[in-house]
Amino acid sequence: MSDKAVATKGEKGTPTREARRAASVILEVLGGERTAREAAEALAMSTSAYYLLEQRALDAMVEACEPKPKGWVATTEYELGTLRKKYAMLERECARYQALARLAQRTMGIAAPKKEQRKDKRRPTRQSSVLGVH
Repeated sequence: MSDKAVATKGEKGTPTREARRAASVILEVLGGERTAREAAEALAMSTSAYYLLEQRALDAMVEACEPKPKGWVATTEYELGTLRKKYAMLERECARYQALARLAQRTMGIAAPKKEQRKDKRRPTRQSSVLGVH
């Protein structure tokens, strides 16, 4: 199998051989053992592409050094799921209260309010005076 065929992460998020090699070369450049040009040649890329890769690696390293919050942190996906469950529960509760209200109205002999129906099914038009047309 060629080196380029293994471009995705390995099992359980382990880095690929290419990623480890790139990291090693970047550390050699940062340690002064290689020049950026030599590193780019070793990784078979242009010097500008190497610098972009190096910047991404440094950004990731700085981000990894940020302090992690203690304990469990809710993700947006978790909160979205929680809100969807709550929304469904509230919809069921609302339907239940509506059914109870209808039952109470029937028990007391109160007619349910009728929905207003428009006489004209078409959308109302503006008067010409409002539009400024005479």
